Formats: sequence, C-alpha cells, structure tokens
Amino acid sequence: MAPLQRQRPKLDWERRLRYFYYRFVRLHSSPDYLARGLAIGVFAGFLPFFGLQVVLSVAIASLLRGHRVVAAAATWISNPLTYIPLYSLAFRLGCWVLGRETIVFNTDIIYNSGAVLALGKEFAITLLTGCVLMGVSFSVLSYFAALYLLKRSRRRGALRRHSVSGDKWDSWKKK
Repeated sequence: MAPLQRQRPKLDWERRLRYFYYRFVRLHSSPDYLARGLAIGVFAGFLPFFGLQVVLSVAIASLLRGHRVVAAAATWISNPLTYIPLYSLAFRLGCWVLGRETIVFNTDIIYNSGAVLALGKEFAITLLTGCVLMGVSFSVLSYFAALYLLKRSRRRGALRRHSVSGDKWDSWKKK
C-alpha cells in the first residue's frame, strides 16, 4: 500500500497575492525600512544583469539600509515570464530617450562582425538606459505604495488591538 501523500491545494492568483501581501505587512520592521528594501529590489529587478540582480539588490540594500530579504525577493519582478515584455519596453524607452531609431536586425548586420560589435554597444547602452529609467520610476512608485500600505495596515491593526467595545468604552470615556 502506497503511503498517503498530502496534496498541496491549488491557489488562485488572488489568494497568492493576498498571502504575500500579508506576509509582507506582518514583517516586524519599520515601514520605511521595508519599503526601502522593496524599492531597491524592484530597481535591481529591472536591471538586465541576469544572475546578479539578487546580489546587487542585497548590496545596495546594505548600503542604503533597506531590508535585504525583501530586496532580494523583489528582484523577481523580472523573471523568465516577464523578461521579453519588460526588456522590449525598456529598449524602446531607451531608444526614445536617446533619440535613436529602433534597431532592425537583418542578415547584413549578422554577417558583419564590426557591425555586430557596434550594434552590441549601442544595444547595450540603449537597453541599460531604458532599464535604469524604468527601474527608478517603478522603485519610487513601489516605495510610496509600500509605505502607504504598511502604515495603513499597522494603523488598522493598532486600532483593532486597542479598541474596546460596549460599556467599557463608554465608562472610560466618561471619567
């Protein structure tokens, strides 16, 4: 007889997001510290340095005094499912900011090694420019959104813990 295996319940996206939201909100650190870690991780997640994003986020979080674990987790804003849309948008933003036309790849460029090297540098600078701009924008947004959500959640929790209902409240209020 085969041993019984516990099956993990299937969670939908809403429940997963709610789960991670509550895990984030219930961390025992100051809201500013947590929000700073999240913003640093989001910024590092937008950088096109695959494999180094977590290391960069932890190093930057250490320098700027942000939550290192939250920073490392937030780098997963870029993952194999989001690489293509994220970096294509960053590349187009870089082209727009630098005043360059979108690069069209053709066979002439591929067979000319000098053109490939020139394209590589131009491509890298354009992509990095777009990634940094998107990273800064989204990290600022995530910082203020996280700070707001954390403070609101903690304020609600404090009100819930300290609220007294019924006659006890009225008798305390009259004294």
